[in-house]
Amino acid sequence: MVRVAHLATVGSLLLLTSSCLAQPDWESRGFTGDTKSLPHPVQLPPAALALLTSDKEDFPDGPARDLRCNQQGETPPGPPDSGDPKPELLCTAVKLSSKPGTDYLVLGSGGLLGAHALPFWVIHQDPHGVSLLFTTRADGLSIRRVSYHGYREVEVDWILQAGRIVTTKRYRFTGKRYTEFYSHDTHH
Repeated sequence: MVRVAHLATVGSLLLLTSSCLAQPDWESRGFTGDTKSLPHPVQLPPAALALLTSDKEDFPDGPARDLRCNQQGETPPGPPDSGDPKPELLCTAVKLSSKPGTDYLVLGSGGLLGAHALPFWVIHQDPHGVSLLFTTRADGLSIRRVSYHGYREVEVDWILQAGRIVTTKRYRFTGKRYTEFYSHDTHH
């Protein structure tokens, strides 16, 4: 009986360890304009996509036709006459907290990219609905291991003056949205 209990405990530890190892290490992976694909790509639920495309800054004329999350990491061409890349989204589910629901990290790509900055969105969906927790345009974003109010912190970088200045800002979840709590300029 003791031997069976011991084996069950060892099995549980192995299962727990393997599930922890399977979680992506978001802190060691930054997301930039060079990001062509995300680990574990997903499609956004329709309500989350509708919320995201209601952002008038990135979608002033409404959502692009057939806008979806790109699963292959390839930016398809835009309309044949335009020569412009089609607006695309890169989407993945991330574990920002232990709260019920799903958190999504979404990056704009293709026709949504600026000269070097790209749009980022963090969306939360649970049985109560969908909410936009964070949005920005930046050169890079990383999700930190440090948590505040049960959610992991987000760090964003902007590269200015041809790389002579890098502005880093950190954001914490304050109950409904992420808000800035730290800003630092590094001069090169």
